Amino acid sequence: MAPALAQILAAGERARDRAAQPRGELRVSLPMNFGRLYVMPHLGEFLARHPGIELDVQFDDRFVDLIGEGFDCAIRIGALADSRLIARRIAQTRRILVAAPQYLARRGAPTAPAQLSEHDCLHYTLFRGNASWEFHGRGEPLRIPVRGRLRANYGAPLVDAALRGEGILQTATFAVAQELAAGRLVEVLPDWSLLPIGIHAVYPGREYRPRKVEAFVAFLEQVVGAPAVWDRLLQGTAGTDAGAAGPAPAA
Repeated sequence: MAPALAQILAAGERARDRAAQPRGELRVSLPMNFGRLYVMPHLGEFLARHPGIELDVQFDDRFVDLIGEGFDCAIRIGALADSRLIARRIAQTRRILVAAPQYLARRGAPTAPAQLSEHDCLHYTLFRGNASWEFHGRGEPLRIPVRGRLRANYGAPLVDAALRGEGILQTATFAVAQELAAGRLVEVLPDWSLLPIGIHAVYPGREYRPRKVEAFVAFLEQVVGAPAVWDRLLQGTAGTDAGAAGPAPAA
């Protein structure tokens, strides 16, 4: 087929896709805890809005190969590396340290990062540098080696362990907002900062974005909102308007 004819046919396909309702199978990769808490409860509403879409949702905290594994879209939490993908920021989440009140009553609350070496720390193994925790905001970054006998590659069981009083956990605010709001967990070292984490929707860098992907990303922006739903819960504020973060190349 001549290149000019191929371009004309491709342009016609894009125009038909934009004019039509979103349709077809949509394969999505979701981080396990984020997907469980903030995406799955709303997918019935998404499907009701878009009766032409069929969803295939895969839960995995690893960064899947979207192109090689045939995914249309993924939610990624953390640094982005694949330059073949387009990224659209959905939200940002703080990283914090949390523990149960009964743990702090038994072991005492640390008042400085160096005291973490005296505590049982719970390790989420997919965080980079989980053997030492890096604090910011007071001059040069401060890296503190931490110890602990419980490690896992899934965040929800570590939150459960923290709730049982088994140690101090470094986690994202989205993962523990309800527990913090209810007082079942409390923030540790709140005057010290850890680097925040970006939450992005990523999709293959095609010339155009299929309507089904566009619809899903827009729906996620609405569900999460701006400020993000977990921040509103912790701040005690209301509001559901979504932010309008534009697409950018994945770094």
